[in-house]
Amino acid sequence: MGPPTPDPRPIATTITLVDPATTQASVITAASTTAIALSNQASQLSASGLHAKAIRLHTQALALKLQAYGDDSVQAAVTYNSLGEDYLMTGQLDEAEFVLRRALRVRDDGDGGLGLGPRNDAAATRDNLAQVLEARGRGGVMCGNIQCATPGGAMMSKDELMVCGACKCVFYCSVDCQRQDWLDRHKPLCKAYLKSVKRSSVSTSGGETIRGVSIDV
Repeated sequence: MGPPTPDPRPIATTITLVDPATTQASVITAASTTAIALSNQASQLSASGLHAKAIRLHTQALALKLQAYGDDSVQAAVTYNSLGEDYLMTGQLDEAEFVLRRALRVRDDGDGGLGLGPRNDAAATRDNLAQVLEARGRGGVMCGNIQCATPGGAMMSKDELMVCGACKCVFYCSVDCQRQDWLDRHKPLCKAYLKSVKRSSVSTSGGETIRGVSIDV
C-alpha cells in the first residue's frame, strides 16, 4: 500500500484570547483580598500589643499593595500609616518616620502632597508623625496636656514650663497637667523614646522626673 492521501480540509483549532486588562484586574483583586486579610490580622495583633508581629504582617500586606496599586496609592498609604504606628510603639523611630512620611505624601494636600483620600486620614497621619517627633525629643513650648485650661494652649517660654525628664520635649504648666497627660497620652510615647535611646546604646534612667516628680515608665 502507498502512503495515505493527505486530507486537504483545514484542521479546526480553538484559540483563547486573554484580555491583558482582565488578567491585571485578577492580579489586583487577588492581591487586594490577601492584603486586606493580612492587614486585619495585623490590626488585631497591634490591638493586643503584639506590635512586632503586626509589623511583619503589615510589611507583607504592603508588598502586595505596592505590586497591585503602586507606591502613590491610597491603599499603600493606609498600610504605611499602620506600619508607622507599630514602629512607633516598638521604638523604631527612624522606620516610623520614614513610612509615615510616605503615607503623608499621598494623603496631604499641602507641601507637594497628592491630597488623596479623606482629609481625616491626612490628619491622623500628621498626628502620628507628630508623636514620632515628640518621641524623638522635638517639641514646642506650650503645655503638653491637651486638656489644659490654664494657659489653655498659649505659647510660653521654656522657663515658665516644666519639661518631661525622659524625652526633654514635652512641656507642662503644672504637675497636675503632667500627671493627666501621662495617664491619657504621653506614657507610651516616653516608652518609645526610651526604647529608641536603648537601641542607640545610650544609657537612660528608669523613669521620668519633672521638678522632683518621678513617674515609673
